[in-house]
Formats: sequence, structure tokens, C-alpha cells
Amino acid sequence: AQTYRGVKPASEPETQAIVNYCKDIFPAGQRKADPTSDQETAYREDAMGVFFDMHSFGDLLIWPWGHKNEITKNDEDMTALANKYKYFNGYTYAGPQQEDFLYEASGVSVDWAYGEL
Repeated sequence: AQTYRGVKPASEPETQAIVNYCKDIFPAGQRKADPTSDQETAYREDAMGVFFDMHSFGDLLIWPWGHKNEITKNDEDMTALANKYKYFNGYTYAGPQQEDFLYEASGVSVDWAYGEL
């Protein structure tokens, strides 16, 4: 199926490769100690790196949250970045509370990256 998520989080080799790559390039010291309880904690202004989904098949810019149609504490910054990307590629905003937000989906990469890294 096109929506197969694997037997558990990050169980598939392709997903493991992305997780390992991201953990290598994002500083460990800025990661959230408890991602579940820290979901509403904004990243500091000096955080290094951002993970953004440029969905080429649908020409969409996707940012967290995707498992719920709610903005994060860093949404203003994410939207500003989406504006820059849209200027260059013309993609459609599909972040939370945007007109073209697709649907709530669990297990999406932008949620994992924002929640963990």
C-alpha cells in the first residue's frame, strides 16, 4: 500500500537512513529531552537547522504539525521560511491552518524532526 508505515516507528531502512542522517547533522544539545511532553515548547532563536518538507509530487510546502491541524510555537518562523521557498518555487502552502492543509496524518517526517531534533 502507498501508506504503509512499517511495523514500528523508523522500522524501514529508508526511514532509518533519514533518521540517522538528521541525527548526524542536527546538534544533539538542542534536542528536546522529552519530545512528548515538550511538544508545545518552542525552539530557541539560536537553534541550528530546520527540517521542511518540499513535497514535489504535489508542489506543496509542508511544516509541522501534520498529525493535527494546529500551529507550533515556531509557526511564525516556519511561515516566513515557507514564504521564501514559495518565492523561488511557487509551491503551495500546506502547513497547519493553511487553506491547502491536506489532512491530519500520523508518522510524518516533519513532525518527527520538529518533535525530536
